[in-house]
Amino acid sequence: FSAAQGRKGLWQPFAFWEDGGTGLHFLEPFDEDKVPVLFIHGINASPQDFTSMIEQLDRDRYQPWFISYPSGLRLSWLSRGLFQFLEVLHRQYRFDELHIVAHSMGGLVSRGALNLCSQNETCDYVASFTSISTPWNGVASAESGVKWAPTVVPVWHDLYPQSTFVSSLFTTPLPDGLPHNLLFGFKQDSFINTGSSDGVIEMSSQLRNEAQDQANLIRGFDEGHVSILHSDAVISNVFSLLDASR
Repeated sequence: FSAAQGRKGLWQPFAFWEDGGTGLHFLEPFDEDKVPVLFIHGINASPQDFTSMIEQLDRDRYQPWFISYPSGLRLSWLSRGLFQFLEVLHRQYRFDELHIVAHSMGGLVSRGALNLCSQNETCDYVASFTSISTPWNGVASAESGVKWAPTVVPVWHDLYPQSTFVSSLFTTPLPDGLPHNLLFGFKQDSFINTGSSDGVIEMSSQLRNEAQDQANLIRGFDEGHVSILHSDAVISNVFSLLDASR
């Protein structure tokens, strides 16, 4: 689950898959008295990104779960994989409540899985969905990668704003009663002025109109794309939202 393995998941997704780490993982045996919180990382990343958050999680009340996946694969494949992991685990453990916390592209993967939940009229156990710094309108540079890169990473086909995946993301509503907490960052993480963004993801993508329309809560933080996961204020807000959804 290292950062190096996360990078391999983007640039060599099938080699990552063959390594055997792809899946939904627990940090401890399942405990029916604790509520699962599923952490979902973004592109070119790994579960290590959530170390600060998991270290501060109330382990008497919650059990941390996380997805490890090759982020270079097509978003539709990843979304379906997440949906299937959840359904299999729910049949096995019959938990009544689960919360999803997703960063960056992990929010797109999560939303794709939740769309499948709606279409299949299932996942009523998902109590809340919190996205952090998610590019709801895709990433414009992905289109350049598809057009000009000597080797095209599969996920780029789904990440550019006009892609079928991004364009249709909000066609299906979230499951009934599922609250979406939309958190975003607005601090530049680099010395290069890239416009209004968190240093990586443009504000216009983080705050896509359709995403705002269906969100129950929208909250911004003076943090960059990476630092937002280690901010005490952000972590405190995430945990408050978990408690409020119970």
